[in-house]
Amino acid sequence: MKKILLKKQKKEAEAEKAPVEKQLKQETLQEKEQRVAKMKEFEQKHSFDKVYKLKKEVLQELKELNLTDSQREKLTKLEKALDTEKKNHDKQKKEEKSQNGFTKFFARNNGALSSKKQKDQQEIER
Repeated sequence: MKKILLKKQKKEAEAEKAPVEKQLKQETLQEKEQRVAKMKEFEQKHSFDKVYKLKKEVLQELKELNLTDSQREKLTKLEKALDTEKKNHDKQKKEEKSQNGFTKFFARNNGALSSKKQKDQQEIER
């Protein structure tokens, strides 16, 4: 009885050690297209920050798996690309925010100047 349990445990341990690539079901082209379409739809519906956090979380979970060297390398490249995308997004967001600040500032000043001009013209007309 103990031998059977030990054999089962060894088989389970070996199955866990098998590369992830062999464990994954081969998906058809249509299934892949559907999955990609769902991901893009999700990304459009949710904020960039939320999508970034979810992707980062998945990458961390994948790092914990038993991966081959090439898989680990691909994962590292994906993570670097994701971080670069995040930096670019943050930079763009910061630029838009500063531009909006300048626009508001100049709009306020132009409005204030135009109201002063209107008062001056009214006084001149009197």
